[in-house]
Amino acid sequence: MASLGTYFDKAVEAGASDIHLVAGELPMIRVEGILTELADKPLTEATLTSLVNEILSASQKKDFEEKKDVDVSYTHGDVRFRVNIHRQDGKEGIAARLIPKDIPTPETLRFEPVLNNVSGFLDGLVLVVGPTGHGKSTTIAAMIEEINTHRKAHIMTIEDPIEFVFDDKESLIEQREIGIDTPSFASALKHVLRQDPDVVVVGEMRDPETIATVLTAAETGHLVFSTLHTSSAAEAIERIVDVFDGPKQKQVLIQLAAVLRVVISQQLIPTVDGKRVAAREILINTPAVANLIRENNIAQIPSVLQTNAKEGMISMQRSIEALEKEELIDKETAKKRMEKISLETQLLKQSGIRNAMEYELDVPRNFHRWLLVKEMSPELYQRMQMISYLKNKLELAGIEVKKLLSTREDYRFKLNKIIKHIKNIPSYENDNAIIAYRSKLEKSDIELIDIENSVIFTKKESEKYIEQIKDLRKKLNRSKTSSTSIKQHVAEAKRPDIPPI
Repeated sequence: MASLGTYFDKAVEAGASDIHLVAGELPMIRVEGILTELADKPLTEATLTSLVNEILSASQKKDFEEKKDVDVSYTHGDVRFRVNIHRQDGKEGIAARLIPKDIPTPETLRFEPVLNNVSGFLDGLVLVVGPTGHGKSTTIAAMIEEINTHRKAHIMTIEDPIEFVFDDKESLIEQREIGIDTPSFASALKHVLRQDPDVVVVGEMRDPETIATVLTAAETGHLVFSTLHTSSAAEAIERIVDVFDGPKQKQVLIQLAAVLRVVISQQLIPTVDGKRVAAREILINTPAVANLIRENNIAQIPSVLQTNAKEGMISMQRSIEALEKEELIDKETAKKRMEKISLETQLLKQSGIRNAMEYELDVPRNFHRWLLVKEMSPELYQRMQMISYLKNKLELAGIEVKKLLSTREDYRFKLNKIIKHIKNIPSYENDNAIIAYRSKLEKSDIELIDIENSVIFTKKESEKYIEQIKDLRKKLNRSKTSSTSIKQHVAEAKRPDIPPI
């Protein structure tokens, strides 16, 4: 019976990226994206159990028995592996990813010029997205190594499991592994801001709590890197927003528009010499893009990518065309990828039409029923729309009030700090600083009063429209077209013929 080390040695020798060991199946490796058999005899269940025992500690075995899935890091010789152990068809399976010992350079990975600026960012959110196994972790590792090489920074990584291992150069790097150093991404992120980081790497944004904390970290002056499993930049933004419930989505859109720096969507494409090369879509969060995100016009992002090359943006289509022009990929491969991109863009546009209507009407995916109400009672529809608009306005005003209060507290803190430190050291510069911060406080007081007045007015307007709706419903109940009749028609309404997503 072959040991685990035997399979790992063969994989390393063949230059494989992945190893697949499944009970009842032939052992296989993936080389340049192609699966290849390692032996001509299937693995037995006993063999798999033995291999699993070589990898897992006692606590990890207990975790595997409970969850039927576990991710661990494993070192064989001087090579590290990211290993997933799982159950399928009642049997055990192992999927292992080889982690290169040396972190690739931007030149090796063929970084576009605009990506060389990312390591110089001091704050904000950098997203690297793409399918599983298409080099997201490698791209982030190369950027982190650039920071490590060229500037003083405290870098915290939260990974499941740890992949690339960094040696401290100019930076101080701490790497935390889920299950060993911290119970979860969300738990680690709760405490990371108290650990004085400059840069935070979050292996994956898996749940609303993790995403919300990532946005907060980026909002509070940290540079945050993370990944998502999506096929395009626009889809990544949609995925982040869709994780949250309706009322929270507006706040997330505002936060995302403010903190996002760049989205890199990456796919590894087979080359003419049997290797793989990265095609990248790069979305830079310019003021125009930020406005699209705030307004939930995500379906317009592909158009922005096509028309903003001068800003450094690159669409996936142009990236593939460039690879074909350089004769790195053949025409057939390029054509297949283009067809897939065209389909995804069309689906995004269809999804965007729905999302825009749902966002404006503040309802779940039932706008066709609202349109029926509009047809049967335009007056009622207008009142309902106005209530939705006012609700949105109140929520946005509330967010603005919170931000302004936070800014005022910051001004007040800085002003008090200056006053405290200059009691015995008066100077012209300090006098100017005090005047400047007092002026900012006075201005923020005026802004706060304006917003609070706007909130009061909006609430009164909302109450007025609610009363009008009540009156209108009473009239409808007395008329031939009663509200009950409308409800019945609405309940029976069929969705228009919109192609499924």
